[in-house]
Amino acid sequence: MSRAGTTEILVAHYLWLIIAPILIIFGTIGNLICVAVMCRRNMRSSNASVYLIALALADTSVLYTGLLRQFIIALTGVDLRNKSNLSCKINSWIVYVALDTSVWILVAFTFERILSVFVPHKVKSYCTRMSSVLIVIGVLIGMMAINGHILYGVDLQTFRRRNNTSYFCYYVSSEYALFFGELFPWLDFSVYCCVPFFILIIGNTCIATRVFLSRRKTRKVAVLDIKPDPKLALKNTTTKRSLKATKRVERISSMTTILLILNSVFLITTTPVSVYFIVRPKLQFQSSFYNSAVLTLVYTVVNLVMYTNNSVNFILYCVTGSRFRKELCGMFRKANISSLERSGRIGQEEDPAGKSSSADRRVPVTQTSEVPFTVEPYPEPDTVHLTSLEINK
Repeated sequence: MSRAGTTEILVAHYLWLIIAPILIIFGTIGNLICVAVMCRRNMRSSNASVYLIALALADTSVLYTGLLRQFIIALTGVDLRNKSNLSCKINSWIVYVALDTSVWILVAFTFERILSVFVPHKVKSYCTRMSSVLIVIGVLIGMMAINGHILYGVDLQTFRRRNNTSYFCYYVSSEYALFFGELFPWLDFSVYCCVPFFILIIGNTCIATRVFLSRRKTRKVAVLDIKPDPKLALKNTTTKRSLKATKRVERISSMTTILLILNSVFLITTTPVSVYFIVRPKLQFQSSFYNSAVLTLVYTVVNLVMYTNNSVNFILYCVTGSRFRKELCGMFRKANISSLERSGRIGQEEDPAGKSSSADRRVPVTQTSEVPFTVEPYPEPDTVHLTSLEINK
């Protein structure tokens, strides 16, 4: 008869093994495509491209420093943070920096969208590509500074049990352990979730209201232009003005829709993990094998939900962004045409008479092992329930 809690541990283990590689592969491909689309001529002229490229790079960093590590632990039982003092400090630090940077890029993008819908005629003077680049750099430096204490507070520690010596990425002192376990979750909750949550909610409400009113006003102008007007010149001028306003509203609406969806998905996927790390210290006092197993499963689920936010932006862009879809189709269409032209040139070189058979152009079509795992997401150095440093993300 299996021990109570074994099922929860197995489910958590296989969730890491199955879901993590899917998110990594899909997120990597999607983020690279996003960067390629945003670098196209029609897109790179907008300030939004700066934020979305930076967001894609930050999300990719999260996947490869955070999620990939968890997958390797589930697959091999090896934690990369326990390999050296440098990997302990750098990996722990980069995960937090990348996650927080991703969030505050969304906040900066929201401010830029607010300006574009409320003061569209002055936004070009306020928001330039250079100012957007500087804002992204400022966000990155700020997040590096806020999380800089991790570089000091964690280290590769030696733990001895009987005749065995183990090395774990752990806190440098009991004082820092208390700070990281009790105070830092609230600080991280504020920086990563709470403050951005209220900013994004207020910003999204303002943007959505303004866009709705602009669309309604534009429709009224368009209806008035259809009515007969004896002053033809005035009518033509008004019509041109209304068409220009319509295009501007559509352009703003496309990027604004993307932003609203991005923000909504962020709030849904990141709130559970922040709440978990605030509640967990209180639950750990009720220590038992079953309770630890349940916490392990909850830890796995909320983290995978959080990492989903860093993997699905490509889908959100395709579903909600008409300009993004248009540029994406154009990019693949151009790539297909270039491929056909290249194939045609190769065929002409091989057959000067222009007679090449389809056969000549044919292109030939080109272990799991049982892994030990523990109840906690990290191994226990000793009997007093000291776990290897469990960075909150």
